[in-house]
Amino acid sequence: MKLYTKYSPQEISIIKSLSPNVSSFAHSKLLEISKNITILNSIPKNVLDTIIKDIKILKYRKDEVILEENSNNKSIFYILKGSVIITKGKDIVTLLKSENIFGEITAILDKPRKTSVISNESNTTIISFKINFNLLDSELSYYFALIFKNLSEELTKKLLN
Repeated sequence: MKLYTKYSPQEISIIKSLSPNVSSFAHSKLLEISKNITILNSIPKNVLDTIIKDIKILKYRKDEVILEENSNNKSIFYILKGSVIITKGKDIVTLLKSENIFGEITAILDKPRKTSVISNESNTTIISFKINFNLLDSELSYYFALIFKNLSEELTKKLLN
């Protein structure tokens, strides 16, 4: 036997009004800092509203694992505060401080992660988001071309450092 709950239109509007507080704050924060995130540079906020999804603000303790090698997490991460260590096996690859992104290559290539990421400080604060690549062949394709251009600039910057 299946049970179904019927909600009135008024109840539905109340339920919808309860959820946006946290996600709305994360969404607003991402739009506010988008000009600082290389891969989102030059993308108008109304387009970001359409192509960015699953925005979260996350806090980590020192030595807390953020991402594990070989995981399939498709999020892109921007460090708001603190720093992270990127590791491959037991080797430290690099240290990233605030205002850096990570995870962008894996998210775009849709492959398992090649490295692990560990918080290097208490209260490391990160904003994570996903890009809706299902819209790649839409009227927004120009903006995806900008994202890929910006990504190549970000990768070049990382290689030079």
